[in-house]
Amino acid sequence: MKKYELTNETIKYASKKLFRIRALKDFGCVKAGDLGGYVESENNLSQENNCWIDNNASVYGDAVVSGNAWVFDDAEVYGEARVFDNAEVYGEARVFDNAEVFGKAWVYENAEVFGDAKVYGDAVVSGNAKEITGEKKMKIKKELNSRQWALYEHLKYLYMLNDSEWRNLKDLCNALKSFKEYHYKETANFNNTSARRIITDDLNILANSDIIQRVVLCTSKGIKLANSEEIERELSKQKISILKQINRLNKQYKKSVLNGQYRLVFGQEKEIIEVFG
Repeated sequence: MKKYELTNETIKYASKKLFRIRALKDFGCVKAGDLGGYVESENNLSQENNCWIDNNASVYGDAVVSGNAWVFDDAEVYGEARVFDNAEVYGEARVFDNAEVFGKAWVYENAEVFGDAKVYGDAVVSGNAKEITGEKKMKIKKELNSRQWALYEHLKYLYMLNDSEWRNLKDLCNALKSFKEYHYKETANFNNTSARRIITDDLNILANSDIIQRVVLCTSKGIKLANSEEIERELSKQKISILKQINRLNKQYKKSVLNGQYRLVFGQEKEIIEVFG
């Protein structure tokens, strides 16, 4: 069974006739009957997996969106461009010519990816950036993506409301449901395990990030930004943990040295026994 169909709603764009799409069944966070963006033909969007074109985004020409990729907002993908895997193209971004966006890459705002450029892995292209021509390849390990920044800003807001209150994951998930950055894809349903996993992963990234200025605590008590007292307690715990590790390593080192001495003595005794035996 097809997952979507072309509707009778059309627009003229770049001298082409584009059709709005409509979902025929539930998949990912898309529900049967949901209206999507625009395509020139069914060749532009795969009928397999959870890929989708949403809002007023348009894909036309010989461009193809497949895998679990999403193209939304007012983004455009055309020419012979390919967007696949878990990539996202949104805002007013454009991907065209023979360009490819794949992996977990994000292209958004007014960014353009074209020529034979390839954006992949965890790369992010945003603002007025342009990835241009040739066999240029881009793989930038991003520190934080826009979704993680949105989570961090929300944690700062909660901290301002009450700097001593811990939040559980369920409450945090429900609060993030209204966020644009968490609205798309499987995160739209905050009752499923994949949504909780995504937010948990984002929290871990924030907790280990070198770029943000605050300490994010994720403990059995809950989740929050640390105040000064909690930072001191956390540092104290880490110091104690590090000292224990150092003591353990020192004991192991002494033991290895002692074992080496025993082996040397045994070897000398063995030689003496062989000579005077």
